[in-house]
Amino acid sequence: MSQMNCDVFVNQDVPSARLEGTTTSATCGPIHFKKLLGVGGFGSVYRAMVQKQELAVKVLPVDTTCELKNFRGEWSVLERLMTVTHRNVVQAFGMDRSEENDGFAFLFFEIVPHGELYDYVYDKGGIPFQQAWFYYEQILEGLAFLHSQGIYHRDIKPENILMQSESHVQIADFGLAHFHSNSEEVPHFYNQRGTPAYFPPELYRRGSYKATDGDLWAAAITLVAMCTTVPPWEEANKKDTMYKLFLMKVPPKEWNRLRRPEVSMLSDLLNSLVAKRFVPPVYKHALRSCLSGG
Repeated sequence: MSQMNCDVFVNQDVPSARLEGTTTSATCGPIHFKKLLGVGGFGSVYRAMVQKQELAVKVLPVDTTCELKNFRGEWSVLERLMTVTHRNVVQAFGMDRSEENDGFAFLFFEIVPHGELYDYVYDKGGIPFQQAWFYYEQILEGLAFLHSQGIYHRDIKPENILMQSESHVQIADFGLAHFHSNSEEVPHFYNQRGTPAYFPPELYRRGSYKATDGDLWAAAITLVAMCTTVPPWEEANKKDTMYKLFLMKVPPKEWNRLRRPEVSMLSDLLNSLVAKRFVPPVYKHALRSCLSGG
C-alpha cells in the first residue's frame, strides 16, 4: 500500500472558511465567528468572541486521517507554547474539540491587530533595509526562543509573521511546525513541507537539512522579501535561473534598490554552504539566553 500523502491540501473554498457570522456550540461555550481573517492550507482563522473575550480562532477540519494527523501535530506544538511565552511569538490559549463541532477542531490565540507583515510590506512596495532588519532581528529572537523549546517552524515567511504594531512583530501559524522532545538534539528534515521559495539549498543538494538551518534560511529569504516584496528565486537549486545567477555573484535585479553593504549582508546570510553562512549575533545571543533560562 502506498504511503498516504498528508502534505498537500486544497485551500480554496474550504468548509472551514464558511463560518463568518455564525455561532458554534463548543465545550468551552458558544463561539461567535465575527470575521474571517485568513484561509490557509490547513484551516481558516477568524476573529471571534469566546466567553466574552475576543480571540483569534483557527478552525481545522479533523474528518480524515490526514486532517487529524495535522491537527495533532500542531496541537503538540501549541501545548508546549501554552506553558512558555515570548514577545515575538503569538500566544496560544488552548483548543476545543468535541463530537458536536461538525468535524472541526478549534485552536485559540491572542488577537494580533495589525495583520500580516506580508500585507504591510506589499502595500508599501517594499520597505527600507534598516526597517526590514529591525523586523528580521525580532523574527530571529522568536526563532531562538522556539528552538530552545525544541520547536522548529518550517514555514517562516512574511505571510506567517503578524504585526502587533509597526514596531512589534510575532511568529504565527504553526501548522507545519515540529516539536522535538529532546531540545538538546536538533533534528534533520527530509521532506519538502513548507514553501519552496524558502527552502535552503542543502535540501535540493543532499535531500535533507538541519532544522535550525532551515528556519534561519527562511528568515533570511523573508528579509529579502520585506525589501523587495518577493523572494529572490523560486527554488534555491541550480535549475533555477535566478539562483544560478546568484551563485555566479549576479544578484537579482530587485536588489538594485539596496546599497552595496546591504547586498553583501544578504549574500552572507544566503551563502550556499552552511558552514560559511552568516548567523547574526542576535540569534546566537538570544538562543544562549533562552537555553540558560534568561
